[in-house]
This record gives sequence, structure tokens and C-alpha cells, in this order.
Amino acid sequence: MTRTAGETEIRRLLREFEAFQLAKKELESAYVRLERRAAKVDRELLERNRTLTRALSERERILDSLPLAVFRLEGGSYAPQNPAACSLSSRFGPSGLKPPVEAETEADGRMTMRLADAAGQQRDLRIARVRAADGGYLDFIEDRTEVRELEAEVERLDRLGGLGTLALGIAHELRNPLNGLAGFAALLKRDPGSPRARSWIEKIEEGARRMDRLVGDLLAFARPETREGVRRCPLSMILESTSFGDLDADLEGADPGEEVEVVPGVLQSVLENLVRNAAEAGARRLWIRSLRPREGDRRVRLEIRDDGPGIPPEIGDRVFDPFFTTKEDGTGLGLAWCARAMEAMGGSLRRKESREGAVFLLEMRGVWKGRR
Repeated sequence: MTRTAGETEIRRLLREFEAFQLAKKELESAYVRLERRAAKVDRELLERNRTLTRALSERERILDSLPLAVFRLEGGSYAPQNPAACSLSSRFGPSGLKPPVEAETEADGRMTMRLADAAGQQRDLRIARVRAADGGYLDFIEDRTEVRELEAEVERLDRLGGLGTLALGIAHELRNPLNGLAGFAALLKRDPGSPRARSWIEKIEEGARRMDRLVGDLLAFARPETREGVRRCPLSMILESTSFGDLDADLEGADPGEEVEVVPGVLQSVLENLVRNAAEAGARRLWIRSLRPREGDRRVRLEIRDDGPGIPPEIGDRVFDPFFTTKEDGTGLGLAWCARAMEAMGGSLRRKESREGAVFLLEMRGVWKGRR
């Protein structure tokens, strides 16, 4: 009995030792796997840290190179986030730039603000506000002061350039009749009893009339009609009172229910100017068509087409430039005045591309009371 019990105890111990050995192997294997997993996690964390470091570095470089000033809105103050923000804030003295309190909001949601810096210069700021990931706000501010000054300078130079062109045009247009007047006056002075004296006098009178017409066109161009006197009136009434000279005019689509907001006499002058140009270009027939407005559109469109030679493509919209003309006795101010007069009444005058004849489109504010 004693030996059997001892053997049984030995076998039990052997089984427990084998189980211990197996558990040891499993623990060693699990430890190896854990070490490998830990090493893999370490490598992933190291790579993520490197990626995050690169992203933060790139963010800093972007912020540093960004021309927009970036501010973080914290409470009631601004915290500059990049050099552009520090530079802009320093312009407003030691207290820096304050968050906008009274700012105008544009259609795109951005804010505009104009305020004086520490030097007393008015600065134009445009602000785009975005919500940060942590719930705060970032303001991206564009300082448009220099842009505004450059735009004003360009506008001033454009005006000077326009004045120069105008002066050259006036000098060119006046020089020819003045030379003629001086020449014929010299002939009269030298030989007042000449049988050709009457012809010379007629030439002088013709030159004086041309100069008078040029001065009249200049005055009309320099003082275009304004919106004073604009009233609503039927388009058909204006068309019926317009003189078409010797041209056969076909009126299409001018319904009594169509009204336009214009100075009636000015619109009539614009129409007669276009008619006169068509006749002088050799046109014999004219089509005037009222284009039905689109739904909700408060613009009335009038298309004027003739059967003349049309406007060469190389000329195009130059026909609206002051002093540009293809006529020997033209001043080049007619169409320029027409375009300015239409703009002054809130409308427009445009040229349409056409293979046959000249086509102009007049647009005006108006209403359509008839049936669609």
C-alpha cells in the first residue's frame, strides 16, 4: 500500500511538473509575442510622432509664409498666430489690433472693417472667421490698404490716359477745319474780289459748322444725361415718336404693356443716332425688335438690326471709343455718347456679333404688364 501511494504521488508530481513546463513555454511564447507587439507599437508610435512633428512643422511654415494675418480670438482680445498677424497688430500700437465690434458683413459672409492705425492711416481690413477644432475661432485678416491705394492710383492713371486720348482726339478733329479756315481766309485776304470768293466763304462756313458740331458733341459726351428726369413710359410711345428718316423700319414685339424707365427724349436721341449711323453706312432697312423678358427679369431688351455692311470684326467694340470713326466727316462721339447716356439711365448699349448688318442691343430697366 505504501509503495503504491508513493508511486501515485510521484506520477502526480510529474504531471504537475509537465504542466508547469507547458505553462512556462506558453508564458515564454506569450512574452515573445508581447515583446514583438510592443516593438511594433513603439515603431508605430515613433512613425506617428514623426508624422505629427512634420505636420506641425509644415503648419508652422504655412502660417509663417501665409500673407494673411491669422489671429485667434480669445475672450475679448486677439492672439497673433503668424508673423503677418504680429506685423499687422504692431501697426495699432502697444495694445495691438482689437477684435471687430462694428464690422460690415458682405454677401459671402466675410466682414469688412475700416479703422485708423497708430499713425492715423485708415486701413481696410477684410476678415474671414472660421471655427477651430477646440471650439474657438480663428480670424484670417487681409489688409487691403495697399491694394486700395494701388487701385486708386490705377484709376487716376486711367483718367489721365483718358484725358490724354481726349485731348489728342480734340486736337486732331479741330486741326483740319482750322487749317481749312485759315487757308480760305488767307485767300480771301489776298484776293477779296476773286470770282471764287463765294466758294471760299462757303468753305469757311462749312468748317465753322463742323467745328460747332464737334463742340456740341463734346459737350454732350462730357455731360451725359443723369437719372434725373427718368420716368416710366410705354416703349411703343417712344418708338412711334422716333424719326427713322428714309429707312424702312419694321417694329416687332413692342407691346403697349411694356414700359421702360428712361428719360424719353434721351432714349429717342439714342435711337435716332443709331438710325442715322445705319443710314450713313448704306443701310436701307431697319428691324427693331422688343425681346420678351425672362421670368422675374426687370430688364427690357431692344434689338436694332440693319441691312448695311455691318461692323468689321477687327473693329468690334472700338465703335464705342471716343473719337473712333470710319467716316471722313465723323467726330467719333456719337456711339460713345449713346453708351454713356444709356449707362446714366441705368441701362446699357452693346454690340452683337452678326454676319449680316450691324446689330445693337439696348437694355433698360422696365416692366412687362402684358401676357407672357
